[in-house]
Amino acid sequence: MTRRITPFPGRAVSWAVAKTLSFTADDVAAAPEIISGQTQRGNITADAKYFLYVFEGTAGQEVDINMRRTQGSLDTNLFLISPSGFEVAANDDFRPGETTDSAIADFTLPETGRYVIIATHFATIYGGTTGSFELSLLVNGQ
Repeated sequence: MTRRITPFPGRAVSWAVAKTLSFTADDVAAAPEIISGQTQRGNITADAKYFLYVFEGTAGQEVDINMRRTQGSLDTNLFLISPSGFEVAANDDFRPGETTDSAIADFTLPETGRYVIIATHFATIYGGTTGSFELSLLVNGQ
């Protein structure tokens, strides 16, 4: 199922029934940029249930996005949103039964433009796991 996210300035955005996140176009505009080879750090708490990151991508590029718990009980979860607002990739447990870390691996970008990475935890707004994480992006060939 493809889900579309259409942010409007000053209005909340949400998608799906069980995985609702609210953020605005202003939140996306204020999101830190992550570049290939860089690692960002964050802390999922009861009050900060997700983090947004953006990067510029070109159609046909392959990307690896990794989210790794560094502290706490965090069960990570990743979403990748295309420049046109579609959820194009997601991952909860990269190796089920072995780790709760998340990875979107060897994903080919379908279009050129600004992508949004949503770093959150399992069950999104309903999840109870918290803790610190590291998020990394690698654009293959860069």
